[in-house]
Amino acid sequence: FMIEAAIGYDLASDLLKKQLVGKTFTRFGRKVSIAYVRCYGLGDGRLAVGVQFSGAVTGEGYLVGTPKFDASSNMLYVPDLNFDVGTSNALVQSIAWLKRDDVIKQLREVARFPLEEVLADTRAKVEQKINRELTEGVSLIATLHAGRVIDVAALERALVVRAEAVGTIGLKLNKELPKINKDKNPKITKPVNSR
Repeated sequence: FMIEAAIGYDLASDLLKKQLVGKTFTRFGRKVSIAYVRCYGLGDGRLAVGVQFSGAVTGEGYLVGTPKFDASSNMLYVPDLNFDVGTSNALVQSIAWLKRDDVIKQLREVARFPLEEVLADTRAKVEQKINRELTEGVSLIATLHAGRVIDVAALERALVVRAEAVGTIGLKLNKELPKINKDKNPKITKPVNSR
């Protein structure tokens, strides 16, 4: 079975907030913290992450990148996440003392979305749609198991995860089937000729 899970950007932002808000970068005794995070799709396959900085540097920076799937951790991540040209030069220069590359590296490592719960919820919804009574006494029964993620895309409306699920599907009969005539030598009646 092919299944598709959509992660709305409100949910994606909440997941990122858990990972990033409160994250602190320290250098030369100065601290910069991440106070707020939100993410959204750019409509071209890339994800944008707005990060509000507080502490020694204040302001909002924007990072963009293309989401990928890490099969070993079952997580969605953005390996090429980097500051966007839309981020003001003043902010980028303000955090230069933090070693910009180190900040980006840490953000890439932390900005991850766990997918197991999302995929499990999607499998349950697909099962619920399949499992139904077709007609009186005849039901369609399906059980889906974990599969593998095939593709991840940042669309304008949501992050979309496409996966292949392995499972079983069958019919459940709750009524007696009509008996089959087991007579090996059925009687053949000859047609009556009428004149």
